[in-house]
Amino acid sequence: VAAERQRLETEAREKEAALQAHAVEAAEKEGRLAAMAAERERLEVAAAEKEAALQAQAAEAAEKEGVLAEMAADRVRLEAEAAEKEAALEKQAAEAEVKEGRLAMMAEEKTRLEAEAAAVSYTHL
Repeated sequence: VAAERQRLETEAREKEAALQAHAVEAAEKEGRLAAMAAERERLEVAAAEKEAALQAQAAEAAEKEGVLAEMAADRVRLEAEAAEKEAALEKQAAEAEVKEGRLAMMAEEKTRLEAEAAAVSYTHL
């Protein structure tokens, strides 16, 4: 009976030791799983931060593109205004040339008429 009892006690201690080893192994696995979960969480946070930074850069780029588009539109508008002003100046210059031509013709006519008047006056003397 004593030998049987001792065998049972030894068997119970072995089973207890095996259970403790399994418990230690399970705790180690839980620790590794917790570390993996923490690493996963850290990576997810880092990815979210990178995504936010990329979105901020995209928004900034879109804003810059908008400013550049506005500047291009202003440039086109200013070039059109300059072309209109240049055309108006060219028209005024052409009108001035026509007026100068008329004035020259009128001056020639005046000179001719004065010469005729002088000749008529001279012949009446």
